[in-house]
Amino acid sequence: MREAILEFTGIDYVDFPEAEPLAKAIQQMGKTRGVATQTPPGASWGKLVDGLLGDFVEPNLIQPTFITQYPAIFARWPKASPATRCMWSVLSISLPAWKWAMRLPS
Repeated sequence: MREAILEFTGIDYVDFPEAEPLAKAIQQMGKTRGVATQTPPGASWGKLVDGLLGDFVEPNLIQPTFITQYPAIFARWPKASPATRCMWSVLSISLPAWKWAMRLPS
């Protein structure tokens, strides 16, 4: 997850352990790229990271993609990652075509 967000936004959320500095980094990224960004006042760190994933990463995934190494705040039963204590091994599979198909009216 960290690598995907860094690739599509240029933001390494591990460098911003608090919500306010992360929100400022997101706003700055939006100004630099000319992209509208949403950072609601008082949004939690987890909400901001989830927004980065949903707004900037997932729309760019074309092939089925495995997203791993979620921050611990996102997981109910995570397994600690040996790389860093703030990252946890959780598996998420993104299948954009399947999500699109699920949106079709029945």
